[in-house]
Amino acid sequence: MASAIPQRKCVVCRQMYPRSQLVRLAAPIRGGRIIPNPQGKTGGKGYYICRNMNCVSKLRTDRKMRKVFAPRIDDETYDWLTQLAQETAATVASSAPPMPANQ
Repeated sequence: MASAIPQRKCVVCRQMYPRSQLVRLAAPIRGGRIIPNPQGKTGGKGYYICRNMNCVSKLRTDRKMRKVFAPRIDDETYDWLTQLAQETAATVASSAPPMPANQ
């Protein structure tokens, strides 16, 4: 019997993805700040976000998301998420097959 792949939901787009495709942010019990937690070893409440640039942007700009996350996420964490999303987009774009030429 094959083992199940752990699934998690992006807090922004609410889509389910394999845990390996998401980035984990952690809110440790003490301290209150939400910090990057890519290895998943930090305790506390975990939030997952997909590596899609739209979700990263929406996390920072959407009114509902700002109400929940803005007081607890610093600019360095937003910058880190943005850079990660850009790197992921560049990797996907470079691995895409070339478009066929018009005949």
